[in-house]
Amino acid sequence: MTSFYIRQLLSSEDLATITDYLSHAEWSKSRDKIPEYLTGGQTNSEMIGGVIRNEISKIIFAGIDIDQGFKDRVFPKHSTGLIVSRTEVGEGFSVHLDTTSVGEFSTTVFLSEPDTYEGGELCLYLEEEVRKFKLPAGTAVTYTTGASHCVAKVTAGVRHAGVFWTSSLVKDVRYREILADIRQVRRLLPLGETYNLNDAAVDPEFLLQSVEHKLIRHFL
Repeated sequence: MTSFYIRQLLSSEDLATITDYLSHAEWSKSRDKIPEYLTGGQTNSEMIGGVIRNEISKIIFAGIDIDQGFKDRVFPKHSTGLIVSRTEVGEGFSVHLDTTSVGEFSTTVFLSEPDTYEGGELCLYLEEEVRKFKLPAGTAVTYTTGASHCVAKVTAGVRHAGVFWTSSLVKDVRYREILADIRQVRRLLPLGETYNLNDAAVDPEFLLQSVEHKLIRHFL
């Protein structure tokens, strides 16, 4: 399993709504108005909390709620609130590590089209390799929290992005991988429906689902 997951999270309609919200938002670099766990060489701005950020958050988390790939990899327990950033020319976020208290997974949702700004790549050090992400608006990348990363300085235009962190029900990465494999196999099996318990007792999909549930209950 790769250490990151990329997908189109938002529809064109969602993006149009968010783009309109971004044009009316208030931004701040003040440490008393943005989360304490964002530390380090941050020179960009964060959206001030309020109605606009709440509405953007609703749209993004509505997408997460139906993102089966996210569920199959993360086994989410809860997520932090959404942070929305604005990075202008000469701004970025130097190499840093996210605090362990935010959870096992980090997600960045790109909110600006890549041809509207230069620089601004999300750079992650994963599997002993530097990986750079500059994805279409509405695309999200989820990766393991704890990887060293930065946002390269923007050299032209403006970059907007949403960020949040997620705690997993399953803390042990080995068990998460096993559960993800089980779900992958389940998707390959035909979906059946029965009212006969004896039939269910020998149905491979139902048996795998039972194993999955037993493992997840172990971590509850």
